Amino acid sequence: KLALKYHPDKNANNPEASEHFKEVAYSYNILSDPEKRRQYDTAGFEALETENMDMEIDLSNLGTFNTMFAALFSKLGVPIKTTVSPTVLEEALNGTVTVRPLPFGTSVSGKVEKQC
Repeated sequence: KLALKYHPDKNANNPEASEHFKEVAYSYNILSDPEKRRQYDTAGFEALETENMDMEIDLSNLGTFNTMFAALFSKLGVPIKTTVSPTVLEEALNGTVTVRPLPFGTSVSGKVEKQC
């Protein structure tokens, strides 16, 4: 929620929003990684100072949510580790679409336009 609140595109007239957004990205990087979180809980930011220069966020396990955060954080120049399934790459190459069942409880709505 904070990433959306302080995103620079939503706060063009607020230069402080960009800094807040960077802090949110950095905090997410620490809190989402069990090892970095353990280091932070044990010794604070000092334990993470060497990693500050080479910050990388792994969003590959977030599925569809991955796309949104990758777009948000990549605008800051933060490297984003993501994966694309071979099936998706094959579909993009050949222009094919595979129909797959949705997980229980998932709903989808939208409009599909014919692409010619």
